[in-house]
Amino acid sequence: MKKKNVFVVGLICMSMLSFSGCKATPKDATVVKKDTNQMVAKAVSKSNTKYEVPSNYKDTYTNESKNLKVNIDADIVRDASLNYPVVEVEKREFTNDEAKKFIDTFTNGKELYNADVAVTKSDIQNRIIELKKDMNENGDSEIDGMKISKIIKELKVKMQTAPATVKRELASKKLVPYGNNGGSRVYGYTEEADHRKAYLLIDNSCVGNEVEVRYTNFPDPEQVNYIPADPSQYPKNITIAPIKISKDDAKKKAEELVKKLGIKDMGVNSIETAVDYNKGQENMGSKKKVTLNSAYEVVFTRSFKGIVTNYDTATCSVVRLGDKNTLKVIGDKTDDNAVSETWETENIAVLVDDSGIIGFHYNSPYKVGKQIIDNSRLLKFNDVKKVIKKMLICQNENDDDTVKLELKVKKISMGLQKVKEKNEKTKALIVPVWTITGDQIYDYGDGKPQTIKDMKLLQINGVDGSVISSDEDMN
Repeated sequence: MKKKNVFVVGLICMSMLSFSGCKATPKDATVVKKDTNQMVAKAVSKSNTKYEVPSNYKDTYTNESKNLKVNIDADIVRDASLNYPVVEVEKREFTNDEAKKFIDTFTNGKELYNADVAVTKSDIQNRIIELKKDMNENGDSEIDGMKISKIIKELKVKMQTAPATVKRELASKKLVPYGNNGGSRVYGYTEEADHRKAYLLIDNSCVGNEVEVRYTNFPDPEQVNYIPADPSQYPKNITIAPIKISKDDAKKKAEELVKKLGIKDMGVNSIETAVDYNKGQENMGSKKKVTLNSAYEVVFTRSFKGIVTNYDTATCSVVRLGDKNTLKVIGDKTDDNAVSETWETENIAVLVDDSGIIGFHYNSPYKVGKQIIDNSRLLKFNDVKKVIKKMLICQNENDDDTVKLELKVKKISMGLQKVKEKNEKTKALIVPVWTITGDQIYDYGDGKPQTIKDMKLLQINGVDGSVISSDEDMN
C-alpha cells in the first residue's frame, strides 16, 4: 500500500480503509438496510426507564490480524434536557421571491451583469496558455476524463468562430431555464470599486440534483475557493494570513446576513479558519514562501427544537468562485445526465474576513414537513456500545499487514441528521444519531506514523442502531 498524503486526505474527509473481515448479512440488525416504518415505531414506543448515558466510555481491542487497534477514551456528549425529535423533510428549489432577496442583498444597489456570456477569442487563447503550462509541468494528464492535448485541440477549433468581444448585458433578476435537466438559474456579477468582479449564482437543479446559492467577493480575483484547513499540516514555507476580526464578531456578521436574507430556523454549527486551498496545494512541494488568504467559515445547519443538525464535511458548502462556465474551466466537460442525483445535507457557509462578508453558499435547502415524534425513544447505550465495537472493526479492517491502523476515539455525541426514506430520492427523516469522532493513525513501518485528526469514524442511528452510510443516507 502506498503512503497517503495525509493533508489531502484530511481535507477531503477520506477516512475508511477497505472492508475485509466483516461481511454484512441480511440477518444482522446493525448492517441491514433500515426499515423506516419499523424505526419510527421504535422511536414512538414508550419506556418507563430513564435513559442513562455515562459521561465517558473506555475500551481497547484489536482485530484478529492485530493490524487494527481501537483505543476508546471518549467523552459522551448528550444534553439530557433536550428532546430529540423525528421530522420529515423534502428537497426543494429556490423561488423567484427568494432569488430577488438574494440579488437585492448581495448586489446592494449595483447592476447585476450576465455571467452567462459567450467566450471570446482572447479568453480561449488564455485558457490554452494555461493548459499548455499545465501539460509542460505535469504531462498530458486528464481533466474530467479528457486528455489536455485533446482539450487544447477542441479549444483551437472553438477559437475560430469565437467573437473578438462580447457586449455586456444585464442579468435576469428572475430564474430562467438552463441546462438539460429542466433546471433554472440566475448567474451574474457586479463590478466592484477596485474593478474586481463579485459573482452570484442561484441554481435550481441545472446539473444533477444540485440546488444552491453561491456568492463570492474574494480579495484576490485569481483565487477560486476557501476550504477549512489545519495550519499544522502545512510546511514551514506556507503561512496563513492572520484574521484580525474575532470569531465572535465573524459569527455576528454571519448571523446578521442570514437574518437579512430571511432564512429561518438555521443555527451556527461550527466556525473554522478557511484558506486559499488551491494556492496551498500548488506550493506544498516547493520551498517558495507563500501566504494564504484566510477567513472564518461560519457554518449553519437546520435547527429543530434548539438542536442543530449534523452535516457531512465531505458535502459541506465549499465557497468557491464561479461554476462550470468560468474561464478557469474552459475546456472541462460536464455531462448533465451523468451527474449522480446526490441530495446533499442542507447547510450554509458564510465567509467573513476583516473586510466583511466575502463568500456565501446555501446548499440543498429543505422543505420541513411534519414532526412525527416529539421525543424519540433512544436505543440503550449498552446496545450502542456493541454496535460501535463491532463496526469500527468491520469498517476499517484491511488485508495489508504492512500497514497498521490505530483508531483513537475521543468523542461520542448525540445529534440530529438526515436519513433518506426507503425508495425516496427527495424525501428524508431527521433522526437522532450518535456520531463517533477521533483520530486515525497510520503506521507504515518506517517510524513515521501519519495522523489524521478529528475524523468522523462512525455514525449510528440513535433509535434502531443501524449504521448511517454517507452514500445511502446523508446524500
